[in-house]
Amino acid sequence: MALYTLTVSLVNLKKRGGGLLRVGMFTNATDFNEMNTDNDISFEFKVDKSFPSKFRITKIPRGTYAIALFHDLDGDDNLKQNFLRIPKEPFGHSRNPKLKMRTPRWEECAFTMDRNRQLTINMVEL
Repeated sequence: MALYTLTVSLVNLKKRGGGLLRVGMFTNATDFNEMNTDNDISFEFKVDKSFPSKFRITKIPRGTYAIALFHDLDGDDNLKQNFLRIPKEPFGHSRNPKLKMRTPRWEECAFTMDRNRQLTINMVEL
């Protein structure tokens, strides 16, 4: 079985205040739409001045995936949202879907791992 490497570059990641970058790499629409990382791949990286705004995930089998991530500024393991469910912490998704008044859908974020890939994810701060 072929295994691939994904390199993700982050644009507009603010390294102020530290915190953790929480990354979910989902293998199906149901888990992605519910942000359920129990059955999928999840990572966290400490964000400080030495964090290179880039990370690599290795040994990924062929398949379709989507990434959702956020900068957990206060380290509480949750994406802070206001009463309208608008994120108060920086976030991003694979394929950088256009912002709408809803969470991006699987189809807007999914990509295929059939070779080594590089993705750029724009961090969004509202």
